[in-house]
Amino acid sequence: MRCGLGTATRATATADKNQDVPNHHLWLPGPQEYPESNIRKTRTRQSHLRPSPAGILLARVAGERCHERWRMTIVRPVVTVYSEVSADGKSVHRRNGSSKDMMVFEDDAVKKYRHELRARSDAIMVGSNTIRLDDPHLTVRNALGTSPLRVIPVSTGDIPPTSNILRDGGRTLIAVGASAPLARIHALRQAGAAVLTMETEQIDLTMLLSHLYSLNIRSLMVEGGATLLAALFRARLVDRLIVQHLPVIFGGRDTPSMVGGAAIAGIDEAIEIRLSEVLRIGGHAIISYQCK
Repeated sequence: MRCGLGTATRATATADKNQDVPNHHLWLPGPQEYPESNIRKTRTRQSHLRPSPAGILLARVAGERCHERWRMTIVRPVVTVYSEVSADGKSVHRRNGSSKDMMVFEDDAVKKYRHELRARSDAIMVGSNTIRLDDPHLTVRNALGTSPLRVIPVSTGDIPPTSNILRDGGRTLIAVGASAPLARIHALRQAGAAVLTMETEQIDLTMLLSHLYSLNIRSLMVEGGATLLAALFRARLVDRLIVQHLPVIFGGRDTPSMVGGAAIAGIDEAIEIRLSEVLRIGGHAIISYQCK
């Protein structure tokens, strides 16, 4: 992979050694380990695994090698998804609507809470459609702290040149596919963004997160949209889910929900999560889950 992200644009926050991460992720390869960069492969037998140092999260992806089951262990940041939904579970008020329209139902307390979470994150990620529809800044404004590195995966590199993330002087990393037009890559760099060119046509989110870890990104906050969240959940790359419930009902048969993508084929494909905390902040319910 090629990246234009220099040392001046790298996140500098270090891992929180007391960070609460699911125990089932806390493994490092044992004697069967042989490294390839920051990718480690081990046999699936847990007798060959040992606990990892605190604060390091290892995501495991199933694979095959020499007709045996192997497990690829990818070192990556801890991933927290934060999403605002209506009381009936809608992420926007209508199809192709902007989530910015929902902010009229937020109070100052919950805005401060969300921005405090941003300030505690090394990086923040949204999908390219969120950039087109909402044109967010993704900065810390309603709380004290430093704005995180903004990460946008878009295989074609098609980001509007007038987007706020390219004009406000903040740090931005755009991940593009191997066939992204060179003219678009050049335009993004001219606008001040760092560009990471992946080795695949489509963005491999697992490898993107691994690359972020190599840039000293230890915590990643994801704020949508529905297509990106679907890909992250199905790849089992989410560790914590925080849902902010707005005190409003939208309804609508075709109104999008928080997670998009194709429907699951059967109940056995459902992604189970575990309730961890319920808060009342201002007039909002904030429900947190640990992802299994």
